[in-house]
Amino acid sequence: MSCAGRLPWGFGRTGAPDWKNLVAMQIEQINLQYNRLEDRLIVRIGVSGNQELRFFMTRLLTVELLKVIGAQRSDAGTRFAQKLGAPTLDPQVAREFADQQAMSGVSMEKPYEGQGRTPVFGEKIPLISGLSWGRQDDVTTFTFKTVSGEQFTLNCNASLLVGFEQLLRRLSGTANWAIDATLAQPAGAPEAGTPPPASHSVH
Repeated sequence: MSCAGRLPWGFGRTGAPDWKNLVAMQIEQINLQYNRLEDRLIVRIGVSGNQELRFFMTRLLTVELLKVIGAQRSDAGTRFAQKLGAPTLDPQVAREFADQQAMSGVSMEKPYEGQGRTPVFGEKIPLISGLSWGRQDDVTTFTFKTVSGEQFTLNCNASLLVGFEQLLRRLSGTANWAIDATLAQPAGAPEAGTPPPASHSVH
């Protein structure tokens, strides 16, 4: 299951031992698959240069990521209503309008074009052990850490957030994980309309 679109915000990778060499790439497609044997999601992100970022996510990390995305989308709805000059617009309606606008340039039906891509981390698929996040204007930044000590950053605009969330929810349903992260925000998350701290972490 995948989403596609020329999304203007890419990812940067920092690698052991010094994590100083940052490489920026444009995200082209995201694909999620469920590995029933290991009870994990396999995330495949096609990036510029015919490369591919692959990693495993557990149910716990998926829940936390959905909480963060849900909070950011709610805040996006508040900002959307403010831009319309309608601050009293129903929050759910404002969020739906913001989502529709965000999804206008993203396709959820296009097959994932992963053949021939070079894996960024090699053939071994790393497992995510923790994440941190922050926001600057309309861009949410996620930094993922792997159990092997590598880390990489995804800078997500509104389109990428909404598309990624839809994929995560669909595959979580396939996995029968019974995830419902729409009612609870992550610990320390700001209320809608309040600028968040520089970063948060989950391990």
